[in-house]
Amino acid sequence: MSTFKNFLNLAAVIFLTGCVSNQSFYLKVDSVNDFTLLSYEDFALETNSENLSPEVNPIVLEAIESKLVSELELRGLDSSKDSNLVFELSISVKDEIESNRFGTRSYYYDRRYFYLDDDIETEERFVLRLTIKDKEVDKSLWTGFTSWNQNRLNDSSDTESIQALVNSLLQEL
Repeated sequence: MSTFKNFLNLAAVIFLTGCVSNQSFYLKVDSVNDFTLLSYEDFALETNSENLSPEVNPIVLEAIESKLVSELELRGLDSSKDSNLVFELSISVKDEIESNRFGTRSYYYDRRYFYLDDDIETEERFVLRLTIKDKEVDKSLWTGFTSWNQNRLNDSSDTESIQALVNSLLQEL
């Protein structure tokens, strides 16, 4: 009985550690076959900070931007405004519409079912796209796309989520 109890405690600790420590973002990536970051020495970073929608926190965008610059500099690239390698970082908002026809009721046959008007909910999703372009040939070389809801990353003091976002993007390079 004691062995089973120890095994159950160990399994619970491993499960909870796995749930808490996984901070990665889902990411969709596409790139040109012959693109490698090693063939470049410097980079420039451009953002859509002038065209932000009101829902996007500009301080979060600046925090992501500064973390991305510092991580790229740690990888040996220098930041330069006149570089041929341009990182375009853009954040926008997309509304997702969900319908919950049954609400909190668990039974289908309800007289009020056909009269409910408040079963549609909208949720804001933040969409981030990082595109790497070569200015000399005017061609996109790599792009990464991710999205999250407003509860996941909504203020600049959440440095763990910002670091996880930047690591998820740069891990795919």
